[in-house]
Amino acid sequence: MNKSNFESNFEAYNLLNVSRYKGQWVAVVNKKIVSSGPKLKEVHESAKKISGKSKPLFAKVPREGTMIL
Repeated sequence: MNKSNFESNFEAYNLLNVSRYKGQWVAVVNKKIVSSGPKLKEVHESAKKISGKSKPLFAKVPREGTMIL
């Protein structure tokens, strides 16, 4: 069974070292962080330009503890 882009990006996010992005939103496309910042709207706009037809995974990297996807 082939994984969807979302599943691949979600797995990649869980394996990536995101410690430098604490408290920020990140966009993951093709298993890479392509955009980051404190405001989801700006991260979304930037990722949209980079991702083309691929759908990015957006996640807020927790400062500590809880993760929001």
